[in-house]
Amino acid sequence: MNSLLLILHLFGFGATFTGFFGAFFVATATNARPAPDAPVLERLRPYFAGFGHAGILILLVTGPLLLWLKWGNMPPFPTMFLLKMIFLGLLILFGIVMAMNARKARAGDLVAVGRRPIYNRVATTLFLLVMVFAVLAFD
Repeated sequence: MNSLLLILHLFGFGATFTGFFGAFFVATATNARPAPDAPVLERLRPYFAGFGHAGILILLVTGPLLLWLKWGNMPPFPTMFLLKMIFLGLLILFGIVMAMNARKARAGDLVAVGRRPIYNRVATTLFLLVMVFAVLAFD
């Protein structure tokens, strides 16, 4: 059971990684390309967002189960785990901010469109910090 949960958890990492980095690279490419290419690239963004959302949901389900079943609710390095959870909470809150910004961008708000690359960088950085502290918490 623990092996299956770990496999699902790692799949969640992969999906989340794909979502965040994919959105980051699409935003970078959209800003670097000529304007006629932007609509084509923009169509990719919802797919990457879907991967990211699905990955986070998988992580939120499998993570607590692994913590409970494998480590008895106590990670090997509690301080690192606490930092991981803080960054995860910030990532989830920032995801909500990004979703609200995306809604404004779809409605034609050019300021919101301009914020997207910055928001993608922040979200990607938060995700990398979650991964680093997850490794430190359970290594």
